[in-house]
Amino acid sequence: TEVQGLFRGGTVSEIVYQLQPDINEWHGRATVVFQSQADRDAAITALARFACVHAGPFRDWNNRKDVPKMQAELEAYFSRYGRVAGCRVFRLRAAPGYSSSPVAQINCHPATARALMEAGDLHNMPTHRGFFKVKVVEEEATRRRCTVPLNTGHFVAKVQ
Repeated sequence: TEVQGLFRGGTVSEIVYQLQPDINEWHGRATVVFQSQADRDAAITALARFACVHAGPFRDWNNRKDVPKMQAELEAYFSRYGRVAGCRVFRLRAAPGYSSSPVAQINCHPATARALMEAGDLHNMPTHRGFFKVKVVEEEATRRRCTVPLNTGHFVAKVQ
């Protein structure tokens, strides 16, 4: 399979799929076993990776509760710059008595991340007229988890 081809020297278990009802998508899970930790680390390092981009805060969206629609709007916006694997909108934990503005994590092709940075670190869009910041997460922070492009989508690799 395509996933087995990505992990040379490793053995991929059967992929078990589960429907995620909140987003109506199927997510698969598999384990890859390697002969040694060095083999595992080499295979993970060799994976092509999407870049991780943080965006926000989205202060104009403080009162919005329609997270799937916000995610779709952001995916459409960031897709103008290139390939986007996915977007997740959430709120950071706030101090008691305070609320936080939504923020987002976008997984995109490295060329898309470069195009975003070349466009500047402040962005806005028709559904969010106020400016929000865009920042590429350093590779060191994504060493234990990365999003890998496939022909038919993408998967998240986690090192445990």
